Amino acid sequence: MPLTMIFGATIGGMTSEGGGAVAFPVMTFLLHIKPEDARDFSLMIQSFGMTMASFTILFMRVKVEWRSIVFVSIGAIPGSIFGLEFLDNKFSAEQKKMFFVSIWSSFAVALWILNREYKRKTFDHIPNFSPYKAFVLLATGFVGELARKLLLRLRLS
Repeated sequence: MPLTMIFGATIGGMTSEGGGAVAFPVMTFLLHIKPEDARDFSLMIQSFGMTMASFTILFMRVKVEWRSIVFVSIGAIPGSIFGLEFLDNKFSAEQKKMFFVSIWSSFAVALWILNREYKRKTFDHIPNFSPYKAFVLLATGFVGELARKLLLRLRLS
């Protein structure tokens, strides 16, 4: 388990995923721990890690694009409701597990492609912010929260 959490903390620190996202599948698939115990542990470790990351970002005064946080959060609210009320019952546990693996795989490939470009241009804020970019952030929050709710319900089942 310590090796899993070292890997989980590394993934959690390098990406927007928390360490619990690594702990849950390892605990259930490899270590055969009851899903309820794995869920509780992974949610606890993910909550702790994300809280510490938020504290560090604020304490160290890291530049944050607040507009993106606001618009993604606004989009996530209806995504959460829609995901739990309408989408969750449409998928079986096996489909949710495949969705989990697909999301992780596509996330890994996207990061690999993005990080292959050495010295790529980065920005402190969204350049030429427009209603279209605000809509993209809202849609990203909505879809991201749909996916998160499906994965959360997988952990809870």
